[in-house]
Amino acid sequence: MKQGALSTRRLRAGATGVLVLVWAAMLATWGVSAEAATKPTHRPGPLLVIAVPDLLWSDVAAMPRLRALAAGAAVGELSVKSLSRATTCSNGLLAVSAGRRVTDNIPNCILDTITVNTLRERNRSGRFAAHIGAFGQTLRDAGLTTATVGLSASLLLGDESGVVDVMAPDVPTALTEADVVAVVLPSLYSADADERAAVARTVDARLAAMVAAVPPDGLVAVVGTSDGRVGGAHLHVAVLAGRPWGHGQLTSIHKLPYLQLTDLARSFLAALKVPPLPDLDGQATVTVPGPAPSPASMADDDLHARLGTRLGGSIRLMLWFTGAGIALMAIGARRWRQLAWPVRVLGWPMAFAPVMTYVVQLVPWWRWGTGPYLLLVAAASIVSGAVAALVTRRLSIDGRVVLVPATVTFLILIVDQLFHARLQFSAPLGDSPLIAGRFRGMGNTDFALMATSGLLVAAVVAAASLRRRRRREALAVVAVIGLLAVLVDGLPMLGDDFGGMLALLPVFALLAASVAGVALTPRRLLLGAAAVLVAVALLALVDYLRPADQQTHIGRFVGQLLHGSGGRVIWRKIAASFRSLRNVPAVVVVVASLGAIWWSRDRLFSDRPGRPLAPGTGACLALLAFLGSALNDSGITVAAAVGLAAVPLLIAGLTAIPAAPAHPSERAGS
Repeated sequence: MKQGALSTRRLRAGATGVLVLVWAAMLATWGVSAEAATKPTHRPGPLLVIAVPDLLWSDVAAMPRLRALAAGAAVGELSVKSLSRATTCSNGLLAVSAGRRVTDNIPNCILDTITVNTLRERNRSGRFAAHIGAFGQTLRDAGLTTATVGLSASLLLGDESGVVDVMAPDVPTALTEADVVAVVLPSLYSADADERAAVARTVDARLAAMVAAVPPDGLVAVVGTSDGRVGGAHLHVAVLAGRPWGHGQLTSIHKLPYLQLTDLARSFLAALKVPPLPDLDGQATVTVPGPAPSPASMADDDLHARLGTRLGGSIRLMLWFTGAGIALMAIGARRWRQLAWPVRVLGWPMAFAPVMTYVVQLVPWWRWGTGPYLLLVAAASIVSGAVAALVTRRLSIDGRVVLVPATVTFLILIVDQLFHARLQFSAPLGDSPLIAGRFRGMGNTDFALMATSGLLVAAVVAAASLRRRRRREALAVVAVIGLLAVLVDGLPMLGDDFGGMLALLPVFALLAASVAGVALTPRRLLLGAAAVLVAVALLALVDYLRPADQQTHIGRFVGQLLHGSGGRVIWRKIAASFRSLRNVPAVVVVVASLGAIWWSRDRLFSDRPGRPLAPGTGACLALLAFLGSALNDSGITVAAAVGLAAVPLLIAGLTAIPAAPAHPSERAGS
């Protein structure tokens, strides 16, 4: 018994000892884990941000030290678009601070405290709800110290109260006292054209001295944060040097090598391993390793973007008013038959003119000037119209006058989208990086031209199938063309056009219902609308579930809806659509186009035999114009682009059709 009790006591003592050891080990492990958890992770740094307002890639030719820095860094074309047509010095600095576009037309680089506070309140309740100081406040909340050299740098790095930790006399001192340092070099902002090279050399020398003070593991960002005091909008220099960025081309918008001013705050925070606040818009930049474009090549991109943007309004006006004139002459041709021939002659080149403004992007027209560009577009349109006129004579299908130009336009824009929309980018009717509304995918005017031409192709071929009593074939044609248009326009990796996809689905569904002879009851309309919304919602959700750096604006919009800021985006787009009604030329074109389509409805698209377009085509065009305008922030310009594409085709087709005798029911009624 005693021996058994002794054994029991020994067993209990051993178990207690084991428990004590386990408990001590757990305490030690917890202490080590707690220490590791509380110890901050190593961050690269310090970060030196050198803002050089109006620094252009063309200036880099006179800046050998900046060229040397860029040769081993990540580089990009920086779009500084804010709310005004050209971004001022203070506007650009505040946009970096807010991580969003801001309202500020003050040309100075230094603002007093009262003005900054006024701008802070105005922008907080403004269109973009910009929070000036969000970048600096995020740094402060993360425990990082900030320093500025000069008063203007506080606009970039100040917190929500405009405060920075250190006001240093020079960059070397600031780098020893802070984690993030900002300095502004404003000499180029007001430089005259004849002295610009000399000023650039002076700025280059100052840059070299500042960069030399940065430790080996530090980060350097040289960015042209605004346009000049004069000279209009440009693309600007972005050079990010340091281990997190590496060497290659920068992008934050899936379009090499472009990034936006509002992306810089998130990019700096990502390099410093600091999580951003929701108040910061934009995306952190990524670097695509490999050789980067030369400064001369990026200066050429700037020239292309400037001329394309400058010509955009003029080209639209020329095409709009020419199309409206043709529509009015066609209406008059019903009474004065001698107008039919000039309408038909003008209709051919006008049918090709919109898409030819993209095709001439295959040659570097921007290096030659405005005159050669206009001549190229006119020559390409006339030649295309003449060839199409010859080709249509060999076709037996009714509506061939509409079919050939519409098919050419549809295929060119579809194929271009499959090859990253290279013809559309910086084109006068395409997307401008200076306006910065869209950098990739299918823009609003591109969408309107593609959708209208595709709709007309489907309507002509479906009408031909219906005349042969092949209704299933007609439905298959509408389904295939509609599905192709929807996928190319809506898929995130292709067109990435959320509003366009919402417009295309009901338009082609309406055409299919008209071809099938289905009556559109309220119940069927509601079911169709619900099916469209479900399909679009699923596609948007799939994009949202992808990693954040791979999401398109569709997925980011879903995130905004889920986090409560989507309403602001929706109302901003609605407001932009209503503001577009001030565009008087676009309104005139829309009214003239609707009049021409209404006047020609009985001869072009109806349920009578011999009509070249399927029944319901007119209603589909009107629905496309309405939805395209309502669902895109370009507003009525989308409807004008629909008319621009449709009216010349319809008028040319109309004048090729002899006047039809009255319908038997009309003769009986008379």
